[in-house]
Amino acid sequence: MTEKTPPGAGPDAAAETAVKALFDSLGPDQRAEVCFPWNHVDPRRGLLRSFVSNHWYVTRPFIRSAFYTSAQQDLVHDIYTGLINPEWYDRFLQQTRDDTYGQDWGEEQSLAIFGTPGSGKFQFVMTGRHMTLRADGGSEDRLAFGGPILYGHDPEATYTERSGHPGNVFWHQAELAAGVLDLLDGPQRSAAIVDRLRHEADMSFRTASERDGLAVAEMTADQRTELRKVLAALLDPFRASDRRRVLACLDAQGGLDSCHLAFYREGRLAAGDSGPWDNWRLEGPAFAWYFRGSPHAHVWVNVADEPDVPFNASIREVVDPMPEPSVLTRRSSRPRTGRIVAISSVKNEIDIIEPFVRHALTFAERIVVADNGSTDGTLDILRALEREGLPLTIVEDPSAGKYLSQRMTRLMREFAVDQLGADWILPLDADEFPIVDEGHSLIPEDARADATISLPWRTYVPEASDDAARRNPVLRIRHRLVEEAFPYVKAIVPRALAVLPDAVLTQGNHAVRIGDRPCDAVGTTGACLGHFPARGEGQYLAKVAISAFQHHAMGSQAAGLAFHLWEPYELLKRDIEAFSASFAEGARRFAVPPGAPFHPETVLDPLPYHGGPILHTPKVNDRERGWHAVIRYAESLADRYAALNAGLSPDQRVARERKLNEVVAHSPPTPLSPADPEAPVVDPRVRELEAALGRQAAEIEGHLRDLRRSWTWRVGSAAVWPAAHARRVARGLLARRRRPEERPDVTRARGR
Repeated sequence: MTEKTPPGAGPDAAAETAVKALFDSLGPDQRAEVCFPWNHVDPRRGLLRSFVSNHWYVTRPFIRSAFYTSAQQDLVHDIYTGLINPEWYDRFLQQTRDDTYGQDWGEEQSLAIFGTPGSGKFQFVMTGRHMTLRADGGSEDRLAFGGPILYGHDPEATYTERSGHPGNVFWHQAELAAGVLDLLDGPQRSAAIVDRLRHEADMSFRTASERDGLAVAEMTADQRTELRKVLAALLDPFRASDRRRVLACLDAQGGLDSCHLAFYREGRLAAGDSGPWDNWRLEGPAFAWYFRGSPHAHVWVNVADEPDVPFNASIREVVDPMPEPSVLTRRSSRPRTGRIVAISSVKNEIDIIEPFVRHALTFAERIVVADNGSTDGTLDILRALEREGLPLTIVEDPSAGKYLSQRMTRLMREFAVDQLGADWILPLDADEFPIVDEGHSLIPEDARADATISLPWRTYVPEASDDAARRNPVLRIRHRLVEEAFPYVKAIVPRALAVLPDAVLTQGNHAVRIGDRPCDAVGTTGACLGHFPARGEGQYLAKVAISAFQHHAMGSQAAGLAFHLWEPYELLKRDIEAFSASFAEGARRFAVPPGAPFHPETVLDPLPYHGGPILHTPKVNDRERGWHAVIRYAESLADRYAALNAGLSPDQRVARERKLNEVVAHSPPTPLSPADPEAPVVDPRVRELEAALGRQAAEIEGHLRDLRRSWTWRVGSAAVWPAAHARRVARGLLARRRRPEERPDVTRARGR
């Protein structure tokens, strides 16, 4: 029998030594967050020190965050390296990076300490995606590893790996196990292969009659020799003292001869019964090592010296791949102040829409997203998230103008309040991510029902040091402005205001007006919005150009709006290379009025992102993406123009062109008002042009009304263009001379 040597009792105790040093270095506030009594029971997870899952966070603060000092982060790294075989260090780092979509070790892992290191029982637990590791100095003397652990890998970030699992650092373990299966004769093989999978988190110990597969005692000596090689490969990633402890526990039960080996046909990625097997299990009286390799590797481990040890585990459901927030996260981001519904209007946000939705849903119970005619794949990602089962409502609105106020007001009233019963409405742009500091809430408990809550911007900007390989821009862009040029805020709206018939969200979601009266707004502490307006040259180019086009399409109603985009838009028209060269400065001066004295400085302060991995966002060429978006928007304008021409005679088209040429030729530039972007300035000449445009639109609608009565129009429009769409376009021209609240709404909800 192998000698029973508890971890931490000999020279292999570097991890426990570092745990003691870490514990001693923690301040009172840190201990309150990550330290627990030895027998702490979590309301949902039970005895917390014994819990294990394939993807979870035992506490909220990530290791590489401002919560820990640099010296403390180094101590945690010492613990980590002390728990693994030094020869496996690079492979574990690769696993960590792959499974957190390009993040370095520590950026999406958390820890907890139970008990008091140095005086009695204690345990250190480190968790994350495909990771649960422990160090306890032998405190759990009946258990190997100090309790159940999990390791895994999804190297291609595709969720379902290809057959053969290329690049998976643990796959060789399955190949060695398949080699044992190849040595079995017919009856042995029939006993070893099982049709139905066990649930992967079912790792409680079972009696011999309950175990799956072939009894190892029925194998030949040569077969058992190969199986011992498999066991050695399973233990190899971990430190020597843990390897010895596993073998001691196994010997206490009768060794490998007391185990069963099973291979599961269900879930195999390869066809037939030949080749490596994705899912297999080595199981003894108090030994369970389950390699679940399909759709990607989750390896569950539970080893003790006697079988009467309870097991505490769960698994995230496939329909909800987001990491489960800890109890602390849920308490701080979703206080008991009512139902929060987020609303957003988006256009061509393919790079950020998925992390935006995932992060927003850690603060809101549902999100309603209106897609404003995206052409870059944004809508496809939204539909994929909807199919995934996330609480997401999609509204499609292809209107050409930037009628954000009307669009968001409708989402607030018709969807958030009327359909979803929201108590609080959280209007967000796709580049805005709520941040709630420790000990604070997004909605304060004493929030007023007759005032909006103001969330200030915290603007994040690209730096040359950003890791371009990271698809998630919120993780890639880690620097923010030290100080904002202007105190811009966004409004959270209580239900009591949202239900009022004349309540309107202002353009940009900065405030709420009741008729002509602005509502009271109350500031909050400990909460803000991380703002990512400029994420790449192509994205910024499309943002500037399309926003300018949309405001042009609105005519005088756009006066004074988006003043911060006109200067870069004029530069883009004059000199594309100069525009590209100005990207970094433009990102830092986003929303700063032209000529305003502002000297931006940045600081490294990564946003605390809670959305988890992105599963549907493709890699895109940023520059190509920007130009494609601009071209497709121009094409959509051409399509609308064609709709107006449909069915007109040549003479009617010539007359129409002449009138349009007169309007465009004499159209003055859109007046700007940097000091007050919410109060447009209207040039008197614009009113004259509006009247002329209104007469022209009425004439066109009259032509369309006559044409719709004709047989030619009915047949042609059925085959080429929906008549209702052309009618909306014509009415849109008339709407340009009406007040915003009188404008017909062309938004359509999918399924309505």
